[in-house]
Amino acid sequence: MIASENSPLASVSKAQAVVGVVPIGMIAATLPRQLTMQHECRWRHTILATKKDINLGFYLVQNDETAGWMGGYLVLNSSGRPLEFHCSLPLRPTRTQQILYGPSLGAYLVGDLIGKALLDRAKMKTQLVLADNVDALPLARRSGIPFACTEVSKRANIDDVIEVDGWQAIASPGQRGEVMEILQELPATFDLNEPFDRIREAFSEARGTSRAAA
Repeated sequence: MIASENSPLASVSKAQAVVGVVPIGMIAATLPRQLTMQHECRWRHTILATKKDINLGFYLVQNDETAGWMGGYLVLNSSGRPLEFHCSLPLRPTRTQQILYGPSLGAYLVGDLIGKALLDRAKMKTQLVLADNVDALPLARRSGIPFACTEVSKRANIDDVIEVDGWQAIASPGQRGEVMEILQELPATFDLNEPFDRIREAFSEARGTSRAAA
């Protein structure tokens, strides 16, 4: 992918590591090595907004067996143009941490540690955040922003499932109406799945840059 000078991917390739250590909680204090998250790259572009503009956040976490857990947060306006991007350095829980957190480890990383750190650093206000993992939905309560998850699974409460023009998602609990209202204001051509591909490509670009710099 060719990244222009003003694109988020261009900034990813120039990214300098910005340390943002996030404590994992009281349990981690007893572990031999604290599980922390570092903020790897960021990019922000200011576009004058109008009253009709809707900013959407897209949050994705990948768990790569080799690289570890990596999160990305991309903010787009309703025209699909990028306003802000943040991603984290790969995070690798130790074997001891995996044992102690058990099955709750993934939900903790997605719905707390990584997501909270990325949203805390974002400057652009969003009306809605879309995530690809249902474990991200608790972030709605902590951030005060409605969330919708594109992963519709058996874990979903049927009352929280929404469908717009054949596209399905799970709204954060109690916010189905608000999420529906925002989605219905978007242009019909807005592809709600495509921005996640941008984040995945940004991850690949960031990892390639890191390997080249090593």
